[in-house]
Amino acid sequence: MSKMSLIFNPHNKLGEGGYGIVCKGSWDGKTVAIKRIQLHQCCNQEEDAMKKLDHPNVVKFFHAESDDNFRYYCLELCDGTLDQMLSKDNDPEKFLKAHPMPIQLLNIYQLATGLEYIHKQGLIHRDLKPENVLIIKNRENQETMKWADFGLSKPVNERGTCSMSGMVGGIRTIRPIILAE
Repeated sequence: MSKMSLIFNPHNKLGEGGYGIVCKGSWDGKTVAIKRIQLHQCCNQEEDAMKKLDHPNVVKFFHAESDDNFRYYCLELCDGTLDQMLSKDNDPEKFLKAHPMPIQLLNIYQLATGLEYIHKQGLIHRDLKPENVLIIKNRENQETMKWADFGLSKPVNERGTCSMSGMVGGIRTIRPIILAE
């Protein structure tokens, strides 16, 4: 087997899910997020979906490689998740006071635009939740929302539908967000 082209420390975790971990690392001279999944848990549909998608509101896929035990995906490094943003100090109202409504509407618009693009590419995400929305902040501290984690995505057929057998997505407690008047 050839030497791997990516560098990361599995103890430097950015996140963890049911199928793997995401760590900060480097690939081809750039800082990236590296998603590591055990080979026996890999699904081609996630990799196929990531390779197919190229949109400002979808996390960018750069590269994939394997070793004897794991499949590694090099992805665009983001600053955090929507879940983390809403959970600051476990007080969503504090977040809402710090982010005026126009910013929130722009974020919703970005997510809707990204989701529309995913659907136009013939895919259904099937795991929409705050943990799967990543955020990048630019130099002016403006946020860009990005959809991530296509492990449960499905292609649609020629009629625009797909089978929906079995329960999908993660289970989480929903925290209500109250918009101030």
